[in-house]
Amino acid sequence: MDAEAKNNNYQMSNSEFTTPSIIQIRLDTDKVILQLETYLKGTEIVSDLDSEGNKVYKELTMAPPKANKKGIYDIMAFIKSKVNAQVVQGYFAADGRGNSEMYKQYMDDVHESLMHMILLNAQHWDIKDDDIGSIIDTILHLIRPFMTRLIGDKERGSYAQTLRTTESNTVQEKGGFSLFRNHKRS
Repeated sequence: MDAEAKNNNYQMSNSEFTTPSIIQIRLDTDKVILQLETYLKGTEIVSDLDSEGNKVYKELTMAPPKANKKGIYDIMAFIKSKVNAQVVQGYFAADGRGNSEMYKQYMDDVHESLMHMILLNAQHWDIKDDDIGSIIDTILHLIRPFMTRLIGDKERGSYAQTLRTTESNTVQEKGGFSLFRNHKRS
């Protein structure tokens, strides 16, 4: 150890950057799930002001629903089983170019399961034949980019960088560390 100074590494939590808001933004799927649900219900959430000037949200009907309540519920359960905070912390192995056979196989399985589920239940869920393709495509367009976050374990690695920082300070052996080293007392 150097007599003049020693280097100490400190790991500290970045409380400003690890508040629930940052982590929640990365893990929260509620907004995406709500967008898909309103699409299936044929509604849109709009903001308005109440009589006292407070912001309120209203669900307006914009189009006929794509399915009945049972169909929307079952489709949303399928989506929520794929798009959630626990799933995004998973891992798909990647080759040196960032491609993942695990991801491709998973997405093929999701596509096949979704297609079978909707085709087998379309009549019971009051889904029109003309809507089947757009429902499947809309759901897959949501799931595909979400699941790419698992390729190569980059998502979990990015959490570690968000949660930790390393700070190195030089501390003098004698006299300790002082921000005001050149300050003389009066």
